[in-house]
Amino acid sequence: MCKRDAGWIAGGGVPIHCVSVEASIQPVQEPSAASASEGPGLPDVLAPMTTPLGKDEVCSRLDALCRRGKLPGFRRTEDGFVVDAFGAPFDADLVGHVEGTEGGSRVTFRLVRRLQTPLIFVIVMALTVEPGRYFMDQLIPGEWGWIDTRWWYYPLTILPLPWIWRKLSRASRAATLDHASEQVERIGGAIGASRG
Repeated sequence: MCKRDAGWIAGGGVPIHCVSVEASIQPVQEPSAASASEGPGLPDVLAPMTTPLGKDEVCSRLDALCRRGKLPGFRRTEDGFVVDAFGAPFDADLVGHVEGTEGGSRVTFRLVRRLQTPLIFVIVMALTVEPGRYFMDQLIPGEWGWIDTRWWYYPLTILPLPWIWRKLSRASRAATLDHASEQVERIGGAIGASRG
């Protein structure tokens, strides 16, 4: 995927899909009707590839690539492998499923968002609102005669959170898709995947 596609997704467009054509990893420019109905999760936009190598050889080559520092986060799984897909600030896992075919293997990809960092973000936001109100009360003496801090502090701190979350999610999605496409390029080169 090119950076233009990732930017289009970050700009609020509908996630694009790729045509499942052997020996190709080129995305389709027009989104399908199915993609428009997808949820807010990361879209499945990375097309499959074929290679003349078997499953074990595919994983062995990717492991060697990881040991050279060129494939961060590589881990073998029962069905294939997982590598890192870095975002900003939320990362994801690029899951590769390797399926044996006649004369080689077929590798399909999907992105799975990691929940740890978003969960930490939500917990920190939830736990810092009330202590912030307490300290704000201490900074504003009661004899000033201001209105109760709760009437203005909660709207200023809680109401912007959905917009902040939306902005961070979109930025993370674009960065994750960009890095995932780079990872797929490296994987394709390492296992000798055919291209159109």
